[in-house]
Amino acid sequence: MKPLSLVTLLFLVTSGCAHYTPYTAPQLAAKGTHPARGQSVASTVEAAAVSLTTLGYRITVKDTERGIVKTSARPIMTSATTSGGQYSASSEVVEDGLAWALLVEADGSGAVVHATPRGFRNGSELHDEGMWVAEVMDAKFNDLWAELDSTLGVKR
Repeated sequence: MKPLSLVTLLFLVTSGCAHYTPYTAPQLAAKGTHPARGQSVASTVEAAAVSLTTLGYRITVKDTERGIVKTSARPIMTSATTSGGQYSASSEVVEDGLAWALLVEADGSGAVVHATPRGFRNGSELHDEGMWVAEVMDAKFNDLWAELDSTLGVKR
């Protein structure tokens, strides 16, 4: 079974959306970049940590000096399959999770946030090309940026 992209594709197909668009690396980087105009790196790191916590992620690293915020993986899908015969059976449970790694850098007009999603399957990080599907991740990025803007007091 392919990693997160197949699980995401199955979710999209079963929910009636048969079309999916994997992000290219430049598209993912662009979607993951967000300005925090008029904000310092320190205030943006704090706001990012609050925002991610509000969205249900557990903060594992918050380094204001280096501008880094990381989360643990939050489950986004769990599936189980069972196989076997009359006298024996076995089950396999698969849990896919999403975590974030944010880098906040100083910018001429304040700060800029670079958010990188991290996919996990059963606790191991995945690195497959094309695993980030726009039809799913657009909403995740929109939630992240809306919550960050709200925490910073920015009108959208």
